Amino acid sequence: QKELVVFRPGADNNGVAEIYDYQNNAMERRSEAAMSAPVDGVKRVITGNMCQDVPAVFVASAYDENQVITDVYALQEGKLTNVTQLAPGGSSARTIRNKEVYAEDIDGDGLIELPEQLTMPEPEGAAPQTNRYLLQWYNLEPDGSHQNKKITYHCCADGYYVDLPPEWAKQMVALRSDAGAGEISYAFCGWENGFCTAPIFTVYVFSGDSRTEAAAAE
Repeated sequence: QKELVVFRPGADNNGVAEIYDYQNNAMERRSEAAMSAPVDGVKRVITGNMCQDVPAVFVASAYDENQVITDVYALQEGKLTNVTQLAPGGSSARTIRNKEVYAEDIDGDGLIELPEQLTMPEPEGAAPQTNRYLLQWYNLEPDGSHQNKKITYHCCADGYYVDLPPEWAKQMVALRSDAGAGEISYAFCGWENGFCTAPIFTVYVFSGDSRTEAAAAE
């Protein structure tokens, strides 16, 4: 069976997704579903299973200047459904996040996970967490509920991410230090009663012509 999903403007500046089937030697419109909110344009579209044996279309759109919102469309009882609107309260707020991170199969299990941005403690006087995010990744179920999968710390500015145990999510801070000469470090420290504890581990980022030698020396 061949199907095509098309996005077009709708009423009140809100977009609409339409699904077409190839029948009788022609593409015939089957059904439609509204997007969650008015957006400035579609940024990225991917397809994949949102949960076991449930294929879906993941549409990330520009929500404002710095954020994207993701709508997830799947066929339910023969109709195209925006599954993100089936969450309790009909809210898709959990899919609103910074524009630098998109849905993907983050754990390699063959399902597409959605990222939700979490709040990470920031010690007084520490550098702002610009382009760095603590993310809860989850699968969306057909009824709009969520299945949490893993937590990562994404540093988009320096191009890496690390997996974190869930119990560390609210008890850790990442302190950035720039040593110059193309060397940046991120010390991941415990957070207890408003204070940093000893570093648990450190991530080093090297750049420049001598990055290989610098990494070997470290």
